[in-house]
Amino acid sequence: MNRTFIIIALLTAAVAPGCRSWPGFNSPWAAKPDAPPVLFSAIPAKEELIAALNVPYSKVQALQTQGATISVSGIPNIGADISLQQPGRFRFKASSSFMGQLVDMGSNDEMLWFWTSQGSPPDVFFARHDRLAMSPLRQRLAIDPSMITEAFGLLDLKPEQVIGEPTTAGKDRLQLVCRQHTPGGDLTRTLLIHNKQGYLLEQRITDAAGRPVVNARLSQQRHYQLDGVTLPHEIDLHIPSGDMRVTLRVPRYGINQPFPNGEATFAFPREQLAQHRMVDIADPNFLPPGQQPPAQYSSPGYPPPMQPGMQPVGYPQQQAAPPGYQQPNPQPAYPPSGYPPGYQPPRAAAQPAAQPLRGRLY
Repeated sequence: MNRTFIIIALLTAAVAPGCRSWPGFNSPWAAKPDAPPVLFSAIPAKEELIAALNVPYSKVQALQTQGATISVSGIPNIGADISLQQPGRFRFKASSSFMGQLVDMGSNDEMLWFWTSQGSPPDVFFARHDRLAMSPLRQRLAIDPSMITEAFGLLDLKPEQVIGEPTTAGKDRLQLVCRQHTPGGDLTRTLLIHNKQGYLLEQRITDAAGRPVVNARLSQQRHYQLDGVTLPHEIDLHIPSGDMRVTLRVPRYGINQPFPNGEATFAFPREQLAQHRMVDIADPNFLPPGQQPPAQYSSPGYPPPMQPGMQPVGYPQQQAAPPGYQQPNPQPAYPPSGYPPGYQPPRAAAQPAAQPLRGRLY
């Protein structure tokens, strides 16, 4: 699975943070971010720590970035616009002044999609949520789309997901281990949390075999007193399977503000992407970019197809004919006698040429 599709699994104009003003206007009276408040003086109980971690999720219903940049391994910083709305809506767009629009990824109540101009070809990958949940691809994906909002520290933890009690994990850190059930198998989430201020510092996700899936580090936290939440302003993602690193830097947030484009913020950009091929990733026949169809003979011990001139291993080699040997009379030509003169045997119908996979919007 190539980097383009991995970014499928990970990344799914605002106002000044805490400022009830016009979009893009930085009012001198806007609330300034403060240092996060102290919540704990000792190791808290599991329930207390879960409640502290869930505060941003419960208070942030809408989130927008302003002036954000994103960098990917081998690619310089590019501008990014990110909008989130609970539950499950997001839009991520990245562009460059030299290369134009580079990425458009989003999710609304009906479907999700991903497009990048750097794809070969630049197809639009999409799926309805209900069809994706039942598709073979969803069974293979270890990364859940909800992890995009969790990357901003918006967690919705349940006590039954947590294994044991919080423990110390180095200076100024607590550790909480959670178990999450997904269609692709159980995931173990190790959360590292500030021991006094109770905000998320790092999240390590491993699969059922203990292999790392993604590691997210959150830093540059600021507390927004008006909204009562602490948010990170730098997010580093590491995806070991593709050896890819993504860094997102957010100078400012707009919290619980109206979106400048309203409901259109999360609408599928049908007209803007109409010139590109649409690929339904929920189709049972879909193969991620870079993957090949399964071999024709995949069962263990099944003989491979014979090539012209090859002899099966272990079979006796063909011997030369003895001197004086004569070939038997050849078979009569087709058609046999009894058919009318000029008879031609029927020909098999020509097979249509293979067509590229094309998705269909529902």
